[in-house]
Amino acid sequence: MVQSMPVLRKQNTFPVLRPVIDILPPGVSRPTIDLNFVRQGAVPAGGVTVNRGSVKYTGRSGDGLLVQAPNATLRTDHDTNGVPLGWLIENSSTNLLSRSEEFDNAYWSKNGTTVTANQGVAPDGTTTADLFEADDGTNDSVFRVITGVAADTDITLSVYIALAPGSATPAADSNVQIVLFGDVVGTVVNSIGSNLTSSFQRFQVSAVTDASPTNFTAQIGLIGGADSEVDLLVWGAQVEAKSLPSSYIKTTTGSALRAADIVLLVQAAALWNEPEGTVFMEFLLPNPVGALNRGLVRINDNTGNEEINFYNKNTQVMSIDVDSAGNPAEVNMSTSVVWSAGDIARGAFAYKVNDVALFGNDATPVVDTGNTPPTGVNRIRIGHAAPGMADMHIRRFMYWPMRLPNQLLRELTT
Repeated sequence: MVQSMPVLRKQNTFPVLRPVIDILPPGVSRPTIDLNFVRQGAVPAGGVTVNRGSVKYTGRSGDGLLVQAPNATLRTDHDTNGVPLGWLIENSSTNLLSRSEEFDNAYWSKNGTTVTANQGVAPDGTTTADLFEADDGTNDSVFRVITGVAADTDITLSVYIALAPGSATPAADSNVQIVLFGDVVGTVVNSIGSNLTSSFQRFQVSAVTDASPTNFTAQIGLIGGADSEVDLLVWGAQVEAKSLPSSYIKTTTGSALRAADIVLLVQAAALWNEPEGTVFMEFLLPNPVGALNRGLVRINDNTGNEEINFYNKNTQVMSIDVDSAGNPAEVNMSTSVVWSAGDIARGAFAYKVNDVALFGNDATPVVDTGNTPPTGVNRIRIGHAAPGMADMHIRRFMYWPMRLPNQLLRELTT
């Protein structure tokens, strides 16, 4: 799969997060829990705990520069225009490359390319972007051979690239490329010449290793077509065993792991109402979105015997699984509306004995009338479900300890 991506997703306008009180009918109270992950500081202290044993890069308010969130914290992420996106809740991932910002280092092989360190301001605001100057525009590049790879595995190379000051504009799209080749299923190329500007963008290319891999090569800034006057600023190279890139992971002398985000609601047992209730969530699908199950919330007794899994299915529809008394998939249903990459999606479910309703921009809910809500709930994990992690921006979580009427659920999710 070949895609180009901005440094952080660019989108200048989002639907307004409506004040919930404005659409509640008489007799319906405000939600017991209302976590707004779009507004910095809107999640109350003590509302959730975040467990992650590593730092994490997010875009900051105002300018979208990448900044580090310390261990065990999450911040509202922003695009390159400073527009808030929500909390980016991700699974763990490893950057298989060393020297992610040091292309002048001998770790990186050069072919017809001169690399000068620290010649430009990088996406994190530091002067650590390296200058790539092509010799003659014939297969000039910087590359690294990666060994110890598993068979039939997704791999993704991502890197931030901009045109250097004074650079010529690439004469053709194919004159600047990033490439994965070697023991992969076919050489995979992303031709980015026409997308390059003086602003950094994050580009990616993905492949699958073959059945008996020994190594593969990640090639950056491949200059061709005799376009020797094209100079690049490059920063933040990353290779992951994933089909899509995750947030940036800085490396120095070796590979580095970013731990998973574990976001837990505090006092879940006291807040959850077992007989009936309603959950609403808003989230931002990534672009590209990929065929992944993306968890929204997992509610259970910490065993999996009694639980609700609410998630965006790999076919981009809203889904819910309810297990009760050890009976797996007592409820298993999905909406019919299909979302697209980059959409802001809203979904909700309401539960009661023999009454589960699922909404996801549908005019008519999907319902189940033969169920029992889980008992003994003491754990609510946001941005996760049994089928998979969110690996996307979670924007809002709301909970009512009552089964809201279908009309209100329809209003909430459209």
